[in-house]
Amino acid sequence: MLFEGGSASFVVSQGVASEFDVPFYKFRETRLLEYGRRELKRVTLTSKLGKLSLEQREHGAFFFAQGSQSELAAPVALERILTALSRVATEQFVEPEQARAALQNDPLTVVIEANEAGAAPLTLTFAAGCHQAPELATVLREQAGKAPRAGCLAAD
Repeated sequence: MLFEGGSASFVVSQGVASEFDVPFYKFRETRLLEYGRRELKRVTLTSKLGKLSLEQREHGAFFFAQGSQSELAAPVALERILTALSRVATEQFVEPEQARAALQNDPLTVVIEANEAGAAPLTLTFAAGCHQAPELATVLREQAGKAPRAGCLAAD
């Protein structure tokens, strides 16, 4: 309790003290993607197998586009992609330079464009393996105007 012009000290139990003893990194935002389904305009996936776009059009309908062909997205495939994107989070952060080195072999690149006017596209680059744990995947998040963030996450 603070008094006008003074202060007081208190003794607390070890349990209370341990509740306040939280490492700084625990305050970092773990989500690497903050867009929800309605905020997506286009999601473009690029890998060694080719390029595929998922575009949200009128009435919230999503269409797959490959080359000049376009068709309504199958609900099961759409939900699988959107669910995977909603789970892009990490508690095992790595330096962006380390992530870039890991992303040299067969990366999967996901470019996300939002409906928000003036929002810069967000790029997520994934690769198998992570220097902290080989069974995990590496992800690098980059967006103009924001510092890059990278980490390890479940490979599935």
